[in-house]
Amino acid sequence: MGFCQKSKNMKLFLDDERMPHQVGLDDKEWVVVRDAIMAWQAIRNGVVTHLSLDHDLGQNDDGTLAYTGYDLCKWMAEHNQWPTESCTVHSMNPVGRDNMVAVISRYFVPRSERE
Repeated sequence: MGFCQKSKNMKLFLDDERMPHQVGLDDKEWVVVRDAIMAWQAIRNGVVTHLSLDHDLGQNDDGTLAYTGYDLCKWMAEHNQWPTESCTVHSMNPVGRDNMVAVISRYFVPRSERE
């Protein structure tokens, strides 16, 4: 599934297993994606306002590890492409969570603070 401009205010929830309500969010408000590539497409297309990230995203069909939430954070920092309003982490992996929070804390600036 590709993301296009028709969904301008998307709250995106990246997790390979859980649903938003399992981390205290409203399922009806969030679009769930199961891999970092899908999240990357939406962010690149500028349709994401809020992003909630998991770190560990399982394996690819060939058994290799999938891109992680941390990989996505590094890409967003490198290309300065972020959600417009918020970027949070709901991962239960403590090292992965700390790595993602460090990148977000250093590079993410909400639109309201940029203007």
